[in-house]
Order: sequence, then structure tokens, then C-alpha cells
Amino acid sequence: MKRLEGIVSLIKPTESIVDIGSDHGYIAKMIADKKLAPRIYVTDVAVGPLSRARENLRDYCVETLLMDGLKGFKEDLDAAVVAGMGGELIIKIIDESEALFSQMDYFILQPMQQISYLRRAMYERNYFLWEELLTFEDRFYEVLLYKKGRDTPYDFEYSKGLYSDKELYSDYLKEKQMKLHYILDVTKNTDLTRNKEVQLLLERLETHCKNNGIMLL
Repeated sequence: MKRLEGIVSLIKPTESIVDIGSDHGYIAKMIADKKLAPRIYVTDVAVGPLSRARENLRDYCVETLLMDGLKGFKEDLDAAVVAGMGGELIIKIIDESEALFSQMDYFILQPMQQISYLRRAMYERNYFLWEELLTFEDRFYEVLLYKKGRDTPYDFEYSKGLYSDKELYSDYLKEKQMKLHYILDVTKNTDLTRNKEVQLLLERLETHCKNNGIMLL
């Protein structure tokens, strides 16, 4: 399953939804085609991407808005998608419009990096990780569905344990293991502090795999 298909697969039928960061409007178009929401909004902070989204959505009943995240958004919202950006930026968008996010039925996050930071930050803000989906296109992508509510703590570096495709997740962990071994090798004589950090990450990875019955290389 590709990235955008994975994101849309987690969307539940709802009355209103916003796609924050337009991504050419493709997600909004897929939502409309599947009739998942009668009211669909797209926001973007930049004129260029929003203009492309408007062009792609010209035959669709989707409202496009030039704004930073949801700052200045006046309508009630039942759901949101925040995809294709870093974890820190996603958290910034949520924090700046916390009143809107906290009242939504759910929202879907798809970070391009900083996944462990995002998971921890969402836990600390009392959001519950309800569903997880791992997809692969040109690389692995984690898609997370959150609702308001206190979650149980877990190792935020890794899946909470909700991924259904265990084979794909095993491949994901093997790739992570290879990257960590590479960093371990190149830092052993140059950066002892980083080398020790990576050793600890490898130990956590091995523990996570053991606890979930996953065999690595």
C-alpha cells in the first residue's frame, strides 16, 4: 500500500475533515471520491502548493484556505490529516490549534521524520494512539491515528504494537538495524558519545523484537 492510500484507508466517514498541508490536493480528492465527508477543507501556508491543489480540485466541492496550520480557522471540525512534514512541525501545528484538535473525533498524522519525538509528544499531550499503519513506497512511512485520551506508556522509538502487517514491520526493523550498525561502525573511533547512544538504541531494538516475536539478522 502506498503512502497516500494508507492515509486515506484510516479515514472514517465523518461530517467534516481538513487536510493540513495540501500535497497538491490529492488526499482531499481521494476523500471526496470515496464520499468519506460532505465538508472537506484544504489548508496550506504557501501560495504555490495551494494553487496546485485548487487546480486539481476545481471539479470538487472542497474549500481551499491559505493559512498556517489551522490558525484562523473558524468552523468546527470532526477530523484532520496532517501529513508529509516533520514531527516537530506537526506538534507545533497541533499546539497552536489545540482547542480544535482536542474536540475532533480523530486525526491522522504521517510524519516524514522524528517519529519517536512525535509519539512521545502526543503521549505527553494526552492523546491516545488508536491505530497505526506502516506503508512502503520509495521508503517506509508510519501513519498514526489519534484520539483524545490518556494512553499507556511504551517505547516511543517503535510501534505500539498495532501494525497488522508483521512481515512489513519486520523488514522495517531490519532496515533500522542495518542503519544503526553502520552508524556504530563509523563512530567507534570518532565519536564515542554517539557510539554509546547507538549501542543503547540497538539494545532497545533487540528487546522490542524479542518482546514481539520478531527475528532480526
